[in-house]
Amino acid sequence: MATAPAETTTPGEATPTAMDVPAAPTNGVHTTEEEIEGYHVIRAILREIVDVKRVSMRDVLSYCGIILDDTNRKPICRLYFNSAQKYISFFDGERESMKDGQKEDKIAIESIDDLYKFSDRLKMTVIRYEDAAKASKKTK
Repeated sequence: MATAPAETTTPGEATPTAMDVPAAPTNGVHTTEEEIEGYHVIRAILREIVDVKRVSMRDVLSYCGIILDDTNRKPICRLYFNSAQKYISFFDGERESMKDGQKEDKIAIESIDDLYKFSDRLKMTVIRYEDAAKASKKTK
């Protein structure tokens, strides 16, 4: 399988594919085909509301983060595909027990196709960031 560095894309860069993901440095991060495929699915979902050049992937040892504007301050979701049971997680505060959106809502999925079931939630997360940015500009 292909491997990749901790940060696989930046805004304006080409989307990684299995053929062009570079060899991993010594940090042990391993980007799988499924993580790349999940990243492409999420970008396809978000294409309707945001320029996909703003959606990037950062793979670390325990999860693959999908973020907006290449900043960890705008997490869209995390993909946990490094074990038999796959998960997607959100920080959007939709779960009742979440306080101020700071806790992670981790949901088991069966396959990458299950990501489409979360289309509305993924879009709402990005819309929330966009609305916050607009509100911030108005107060300046």
